[in-house]
Amino acid sequence: SASGLDKKKVMLVYYIGGVTFMEIAALRYLSNLPDFPFRIVICTTKLVNGGTFLGSLFAEVDNPLKAERMMAQGGAEER
Repeated sequence: SASGLDKKKVMLVYYIGGVTFMEIAALRYLSNLPDFPFRIVICTTKLVNGGTFLGSLFAEVDNPLKAERMMAQGGAEER
């Protein structure tokens, strides 16, 4: 009920460096339980998904084939 939510204290959860949608879903689930004593507010510096996570694991490397292709098309090398 709406009045039950008003009686709950607020818990601020702040993720530095990113949070996944699954982590947000888990906290929302807890927050919606009738016996859970807090209403959770989630803040983050970044939303992370599979692509952004894997991309953060690998340093960008120079790709000579990509550079040749870009030069052949008349464009500058992308980074």
